[in-house]
Amino acid sequence: MAIEKLIFSNLISTKTIFAKIMSLTAITLFALTSTHTIAHASTLAGSTASARELLILLNVPTLLEETIYTSLEDAKADMVKRGRPQETINNVTNALKAEMMASMPALIDEIAFLYARSFTQVELDELIKFYSSPTGQKFVAAQSSLKGTQSKILRDWLDDVRERTRYRLASAST
Repeated sequence: MAIEKLIFSNLISTKTIFAKIMSLTAITLFALTSTHTIAHASTLAGSTASARELLILLNVPTLLEETIYTSLEDAKADMVKRGRPQETINNVTNALKAEMMASMPALIDEIAFLYARSFTQVELDELIKFYSSPTGQKFVAAQSSLKGTQSKILRDWLDDVRERTRYRLASAST
């Protein structure tokens, strides 16, 4: 009984976050779909298929898998800090991983639907053409390293802004 409570208490916080994300997505999708006509639905279906193709070119499934892995590693570290038994940690994170991986196709479909609503079929075709090209694939491949470098540049810039702000506030006080 104690292990069941422990597993349930660990699942509830992560599942709650996941459930809130899914609920907001469902509400958004309901609001978007409620305005569609049947004629527009077939056009949207074609656009959604194109958007799904674009998401694959953009490596979204891989990025989602990495996000799941990172989230679970963070959850494991938190449970270790709380002194949870390793068996419990493994049970909880394995169950969550299975749930999250099983829900990933539906999540990709929801994101594809969002793209289909945001871009015309012609725009999606142009994006697919670009991201299918060698330049587009190079751009996608470079994103991970560019994001890390961009983050460092931004942190350095913010540190400089903070330092200048401190200096000016100190100078204004005297």
